[in-house]
Amino acid sequence: MLIAIIPFDPFFQIARFVRVMYFFRLKTITKFYIHPLILKVTYPSRLLLMLLLAFLSIESVIIWSIEENITTLSEAFYHVFF
Repeated sequence: MLIAIIPFDPFFQIARFVRVMYFFRLKTITKFYIHPLILKVTYPSRLLLMLLLAFLSIESVIIWSIEENITTLSEAFYHVFF
């Protein structure tokens, strides 16, 4: 994948194409394993998950506005979620 960054030679152009194909392969594999899990999740558990994510997002905004050491919103999200 690092070779695909260098655009000088036609070989490297092929490596760039292989990187795109690798992405589609990864997408297909992920869809194969994640889709059955999504179908098994019921509506109340989806609602609970969305409410939890909303609560944690609001908490990160509050921490971002109050805490002086945290300068960016992404840093606040990092501290809340990890």
